[in-house]
Amino acid sequence: MSNEVGRPSGLTPELIEKAKEYLVSGYKEIENIVPSIAGLGCYLGIGRSTIYEYKALSPEFADTLDAIMMKQEMLLINGGLSQQFSGTITKLMLANHGYSDKVETDITTNGENINNPTVIELVAHNVESSD
Repeated sequence: MSNEVGRPSGLTPELIEKAKEYLVSGYKEIENIVPSIAGLGCYLGIGRSTIYEYKALSPEFADTLDAIMMKQEMLLINGGLSQQFSGTITKLMLANHGYSDKVETDITTNGENINNPTVIELVAHNVESSD
């Protein structure tokens, strides 16, 4: 007799294989330009929360999700550099992979840069003892 509580998981070996299929070429079959978690959910017919639940249950499924995100990153970089993809959308999507667009500005007041810290130098003086 089993003591399991709740509904059984729908994570089957077939579903894991179908997720791998999505990674290799399935995303193109459903007309996705790059693979994504949303695309995987549509391909498998499951929701985002279920995808993350399965990720926690199966290292193999988690590895497939990681590979999907790496492939997305690679395709975005190549598509952005070759100008096949919109630069704005590419930049926005790459933010999910840790990329950022940083702009450094110098703030000046009365011609002085206030971004640079003031350097204070402490100098030790030899004090002669009065013996």
